[in-house]
Amino acid sequence: VAVTDRLPVVTSASVLLADTEPEAALPLHAGVSAGLSKAATLEATAVPAPETKRVKEFVFEPGDTLSHGLAMSGLPMHRWSDLVDRVGTVFHPGDRAIFYFENDEFEQLLVIFRRKNQRITVTSDLDVHTATASASRVDAVKGSVQTSLFAALAALLDERTAWRVGTWLKHAEVPLKTLPKGSTFDVRIERITGQNGETIGFGAIRGVRIDTVHKGAYTVGEVPGYSA
Repeated sequence: VAVTDRLPVVTSASVLLADTEPEAALPLHAGVSAGLSKAATLEATAVPAPETKRVKEFVFEPGDTLSHGLAMSGLPMHRWSDLVDRVGTVFHPGDRAIFYFENDEFEQLLVIFRRKNQRITVTSDLDVHTATASASRVDAVKGSVQTSLFAALAALLDERTAWRVGTWLKHAEVPLKTLPKGSTFDVRIERITGQNGETIGFGAIRGVRIDTVHKGAYTVGEVPGYSA
């Protein structure tokens, strides 16, 4: 697994606990606010996330099996049986399989079982790590863009979750590479905690609001007080 340097903390950002938690995860493809489809003018040098990493997320629906998720991910079929042996075959609606790739090579699979409050991580070497969650809540993660949205989110969440948020926004055609410096963001995301209250990961992305100050705003998913 590749190791990357930690990014500097964004001092202007803060994390607030949301008042309410939505009932269900949002679809992966959401629309951009009407009239705001034009890309913002680049006012500061933005550092886009490298294109060598890919994240694909599969949310189980009734009738889905892990094979559906593996096929969606594009993972070669000769790798499938090893992963099935390690994460099992019993899944329920709302469970999630998140595939991470680097340089088009499989890096790891993260499976989140919602009913069991359990997470299983399988690395490219087929090592298995299991963590059991005791609770989850939806957090409002707020901050501002100084170099890139990825850098700001990675400092507040973690690099893998920052990639997930970025991929989600790209699907909604939000122009991440041209966000001006000073743009603010509000990300509503499920935080999963362990028995001692420690954060063991992040689950469903519920909504994202990005305000470019002078060039309009984008709302994807559900953010209280705004509509997509």
